[in-house]
Amino acid sequence: MKMQIRPLLGAAVLVGATTLITGEVVSRQHDGEMNMEEMWETWMKLAEPGPEHAELASLAGTWHQKNTHWPAPGAEPMVSESVATFAPIMGGRFMVEKVHGEFEMNGEVSKFEAMGIFGYDNLKEKHVFSWVDNHGTMIMNGEGTADATGKVITYYSTIPNPMTGGTMEFKSVSRVVNDERTIFEMHQKDGDSWVRNMEIVGSRKRRGGARKKGGWH
Repeated sequence: MKMQIRPLLGAAVLVGATTLITGEVVSRQHDGEMNMEEMWETWMKLAEPGPEHAELASLAGTWHQKNTHWPAPGAEPMVSESVATFAPIMGGRFMVEKVHGEFEMNGEVSKFEAMGIFGYDNLKEKHVFSWVDNHGTMIMNGEGTADATGKVITYYSTIPNPMTGGTMEFKSVSRVVNDERTIFEMHQKDGDSWVRNMEIVGSRKRRGGARKKGGWH
């Protein structure tokens, strides 16, 4: 019985998508705007990977990460290291990032595991992501836009604040410096200002894993 769950879920998604298309087609047919063939062609075009997906795919591989976290403005930063792998999934429509590392807090070393899914939504014309890790049960989602070069993506997220019962706003900036180096920064909204609380500098790990003085190159 369990073996049938995935095929059934896949069928349900397909039926749901078809229902949405059919409903839109009926509406537009009444208005004389679009027929089924035109609607299906539009849907398939939206489902095709484009240049934005190709740009994300260039990150595929293994990266060494140096992580700097500021628990409060002006506080002594906490520095740790991790290893991240990026790989394309769903025919190049999304990238999955898997992170393994550890960090020290209050004299105790804690393991860190995380997974993120990144993509570009052709319909919204926005970059999107979802993030989970082993230090919480929440899924963090965000969306944003890239600059003219396509190398700098700025995401915005809103998540619950467990301390106040309200919400917290975050801005995440992902920069591809070159084929060997990336910089990710996270900022938290504080009044009318954005305060940086995290920086992750990524260096591509070359085949063979040779590490030179000063980090991975």
